Amino acid sequence: MKKLFYFLFVIGGLTGTHAQDTIQFAANLTLVEPIPPFEFPHSGFGRFTLDGNIFRYHVQATPYGPWETSQIIAGPEGPPLFDLVFTGCTAPIGTNLGSCSFRGRVELTEPLIADLLANHWYVTAAYRGSIALNVQGQIQVVPEPATFALLGLGGVAGLWNIWRSRRALLVKKA
Repeated sequence: MKKLFYFLFVIGGLTGTHAQDTIQFAANLTLVEPIPPFEFPHSGFGRFTLDGNIFRYHVQATPYGPWETSQIIAGPEGPPLFDLVFTGCTAPIGTNLGSCSFRGRVELTEPLIADLLANHWYVTAAYRGSIALNVQGQIQVVPEPATFALLGLGGVAGLWNIWRSRRALLVKKA
């Protein structure tokens, strides 16, 4: 039992250390203002990481079409902080509507990192087809499992294993 506790303590310490390396963020992009329904949904998603002061982004907007720009903005109606780099589109095939992507990396200053960690950033993409549309979403920190939650799960698994092994010994004796 002492070894199991020590093992869980070490694993918990390692997960806490790992959690400090890279912070992950996500955003779901939806239409900014109420407008008439469309034949195809206009939406998107963003996956982001912060490693030190390097911010990496991958934003994807649906459907395939003339997605003109994508930006990180300060607040839902705030000024642009920086433009995202357009990397190309995937054409629609069958029921897949296709999409366009923006990917890259940016070096951030400490004040920008503080705003990002406080969930003050939004990502927006502008579609300029037969009608002009904007999709937008708040960039939020993706929560990591807490060290104690991981320790708790490990403890439950350890207790279950001990119970199972003792039960097997009792069955053998009978």
